[in-house]
Amino acid sequence: MNIFTSLFGDPTIKVLHRYQKDLLKIKIIEEEYQKTIDTVEAVQAKTLEFKERFVPIRLAFVTEKDRIENDTSLSLEEKTDLTKQNHKTYIASREAMVQSLRFEALALHRRACEIIYNQEFTLPDDSKKVWNMIPFDVQIVGALTLNGGNIPEMRT
Repeated sequence: MNIFTSLFGDPTIKVLHRYQKDLLKIKIIEEEYQKTIDTVEAVQAKTLEFKERFVPIRLAFVTEKDRIENDTSLSLEEKTDLTKQNHKTYIASREAMVQSLRFEALALHRRACEIIYNQEFTLPDDSKKVWNMIPFDVQIVGALTLNGGNIPEMRT
């Protein structure tokens, strides 16, 4: 252990503690979903609700894009600059929405896995598979790590 680590602590451990706090938030949402979501149709409805949260972002992007394209007072250079800025705003808004949904989405994913657990599915090649997977906490932490732009290293 070097002096930096002994003074300030292991940065990896600090990140893991943050992810553990995030995992607790997900588990709280998951408990709520266990009470309110009990069918595949309910999972699909919640997923549609998530998608609908993106509609205002897309609408604002398209509206601004049309305004820029139809504004005859703007030069080509101004239109190009405004179009680039509009696109950056759109991407930033989508990213913010993804970040705001991540806990709910991961909780819903785990709830969906619980609902379809031990169900048999027929695949396109007519083979049959039984769903028997529910993500462990460490896998949810791995998903949070990926969502944070990092590469998780997990022991197998």
